[in-house]
Amino acid sequence: MRSHWGWLLSAVLTEGAIALADALARGVSLGGLLIVGPLLAAYRLGAVATAAVGTLAVLLALLLPGDGRAGVATGAPGADHLVEILVVAVGALCATAMARARGRTQRAQARTHSGYARMRRAHARTRSAYARTREAYASTRHALVQTRRALAHRQRVHARTKHACAAAQRAHREARRALAGMTRIALVAQQAIARPLPPAIGDLTLAVRTRSATEHALIGGDLHDAILLPAGPRLIVGDAKGHGLDAVRLSAAVLAAFRQTAAAEPDLIALARTLDARIAAELGAEDFVTLVLADFTPGEVRLVNCGHPPPLRAGRYLELLESPAPSTPLGLAPRPVLQRIELGPDQRLLLYTDGLAEARDADGTLFPLDHEVLAALNGPTLDASLGRLLDLLHAHAGAGTSDDLTLILAAQLPATPPAQLPVRAELAPPASEPATPPATRPPHPPCPASAPPPRLPPAP
Repeated sequence: MRSHWGWLLSAVLTEGAIALADALARGVSLGGLLIVGPLLAAYRLGAVATAAVGTLAVLLALLLPGDGRAGVATGAPGADHLVEILVVAVGALCATAMARARGRTQRAQARTHSGYARMRRAHARTRSAYARTREAYASTRHALVQTRRALAHRQRVHARTKHACAAAQRAHREARRALAGMTRIALVAQQAIARPLPPAIGDLTLAVRTRSATEHALIGGDLHDAILLPAGPRLIVGDAKGHGLDAVRLSAAVLAAFRQTAAAEPDLIALARTLDARIAAELGAEDFVTLVLADFTPGEVRLVNCGHPPPLRAGRYLELLESPAPSTPLGLAPRPVLQRIELGPDQRLLLYTDGLAEARDADGTLFPLDHEVLAALNGPTLDASLGRLLDLLHAHAGAGTSDDLTLILAAQLPATPPAQLPVRAELAPPASEPATPPATRPPHPPCPASAPPPRLPPAP
């Protein structure tokens, strides 16, 4: 019966029980006891519920009959009955007032308790804040002590750092001097392996461009060298398997063998076989070296090609000088064949490696040997010709190619600006329409039908 509705039901049932007992009693009036219901309601219920129970009690007192003697004949309530009704009404009012006062008292107590609880919580927060303040003060003092220690340590570290920086600067200067010395040694060693060619050897003028696939390196898988024999200059251009510094060992072995044997061996075929035998011990199971050997004599060049891209002869036409019997590279049982090519004073010979022959654009198209290449090779000087050829190569494949590149452009006489070079470069005409050779030299042997690049008709 602790709930609101339980107490209300108890008060109502009490009222009903008293009313029923009064109705059943004979000669005894129990109507005054109806005041018990409002008193019960006032003990736990609010003023509204108590007033409702008191109203019910008054209504029941009005409905109950009198004492059975007075007012029976006339049907009007007796004086005792009226007193009972008045007592019940006054009791209901008193109970309502008591319930209202109790409610106010309970609300005041609740507010008091709530204020007390808030005060206790505030006091607890104050104590906690005070404790935190003391902790913060202690932490601040500790941090101050630590800061002083850290400052002293930092000053010591700063002093040591200054000494270390001074030592590091001295070491850096020494390392730079050592690096400069090592760089000089590496440069001299690279130049000893790949000696720069002079602009002229005998009556042969040269222009050379090289590029290694390894950044900042002068040498790589490509190799070239030249010597002057009594019969004329002798050149070698080759390409060892691999790129950059990984192929230096093979290229250095070929150059060493060439320098040891080229001056004593007049026959190019025998020289190629000697080089193959000399480097056999340096070759792995899958290693090989492609090369072209060239002997220059007045009006002629003799070639031996062992698996290397064929040279280009540039004059009025651009001709690819493929070997009549292609040979395998060194290290793969080569069978070299001598090739004799006429080289007039108005013609130039380009020796190159696969950095030019296998250069591709973004679509995978090989570098075209067309009229633009012919026009570039017929430039005013050999250096200008190779510069223009490199521009064409970079425009086609980009400057960031990943292969070694060697270009050697040779001419039989001292380089002079070609007289009356056509603006539109010409390539050799198709085999079915042979071009009329210039009057100053006999006709050149045509390239094999499968080798020449796209051709343009001769200029009028």
